Amino acid sequence: MSTADPANRPMGVGQRVFLILVVAMLLLIAASFFDPDWGRERYAKHQKTYIQLNNLAQAVQLYHDQYRRYPVFSPEIPGQDYVLRLKYLSPAFLQVMTGHPPAELQMLNPKRLTFFSASDSDLTPDRTRLVDAYGNQDLVIIMDTDGDGVIAPFTVTMASADGRRVTVRQTKPIHANVIAMSPGRGLGDADAVTTWDVR
Repeated sequence: MSTADPANRPMGVGQRVFLILVVAMLLLIAASFFDPDWGRERYAKHQKTYIQLNNLAQAVQLYHDQYRRYPVFSPEIPGQDYVLRLKYLSPAFLQVMTGHPPAELQMLNPKRLTFFSASDSDLTPDRTRLVDAYGNQDLVIIMDTDGDGVIAPFTVTMASADGRRVTVRQTKPIHANVIAMSPGRGLGDADAVTTWDVR
C-alpha cells in the first residue's frame, strides 16, 4: 500500500484540461467586463458592416452591368484597379448610385437609375455620407477597371471613427470585379471588415 501524500500527487490529464477550461472561462468573463463592444454586440456590428460592404460592392457591379463601365469619380491610372475612398467621395457616390446625380455628375448615371439605397443607420445625420455600424466613414471600394478579372495585391490604410489607423495588406490577387473594406473596430489590422477573406 502506498503511503504517498495525495496532495503531492501529479495532476492527471483530465484535471489539467478542466483547470485550463476554468481559466479560459474566467478570462472570457473578465474580457466581457473590460470591453463593452464584446460578444453579441461586437458580432452584430461586424455582420452589419459586412452586409453593408457587400451591398456596396453589388451596387457597383450592377452599375457596371448597366453601363459597361464603373462609377469613376477621378482620373484612372492605366493598368491599375480603381480605388474609391468614400471618406472623400461619399456625397457624389451616393448621389450617383441612388439615381439623383446633380447636373455636373449626370454623365455618370444618365438614366438616373437606383443601384443603391441607404437606410438612416447607413448615413451621417445630414444624410450626405455613408457610415458603417462602427461609425466609420473611411470605407474603401476597389474596382477592376483594368479588366484583367482580378484585384491586384494592394496595401490600403484606413482611419477608424476615432482616428486609429488600420492597414489591409492583400498579398495575393483576388478573383473579383469589386471588393469593399472598412477599418471595423480600428483596434488593429485584424479588425478590418472585408468582402473577401484576408490572406
